[in-house]
Amino acid sequence: MKHQVQMLKRTLRHWASTLALAALVLFAPTAWGQETITLTGNVSQAIVPGTVYTFQDSGGPDGNYSTSQNYTATFTCAGEITINFTQFVTESSSSCYNWDYMQIYDGNATTGTLLARGQTGCSSATLTTGTAYVATSGTMTIVWQSDGSTNAAGWVATITGAEPSSCPQPMGLVCSNY
Repeated sequence: MKHQVQMLKRTLRHWASTLALAALVLFAPTAWGQETITLTGNVSQAIVPGTVYTFQDSGGPDGNYSTSQNYTATFTCAGEITINFTQFVTESSSSCYNWDYMQIYDGNATTGTLLARGQTGCSSATLTTGTAYVATSGTMTIVWQSDGSTNAAGWVATITGAEPSSCPQPMGLVCSNY
């Protein structure tokens, strides 16, 4: 009887470790917390803190975006929202005509604070790859427009959201010397 109990315990341990290994393979951390948002129309998306979103144009990471697009994407989160572009290429316009461009706002509409404007070749464009743009209001609005002719490689960016601050900003503090 004692031998049978030991065999049963060994078998259970074997199955438990096999199940744990299977769970690690099936639910690896790289599969969790990642989502892709492809802009093919207007978007309203809640950003979940801890999830990394890939935000890309209608052509995806390997194709050109489509012509004649006029889309707005609005992202909301309980905390700050950060977007960081790894690629940004539009139809080039050194004279800054509004051919193909993107505008990023901190707020629920285009009345929010303009964080960046992207247009390849335009000297007044402020959007650059590798720069983090942060919407501290918890809402980020992105306006994308492409005209009816030339298109280009487009963009790929990551979007993340932060947990809301549990410690409110102090206000009205007075410091004095003792």
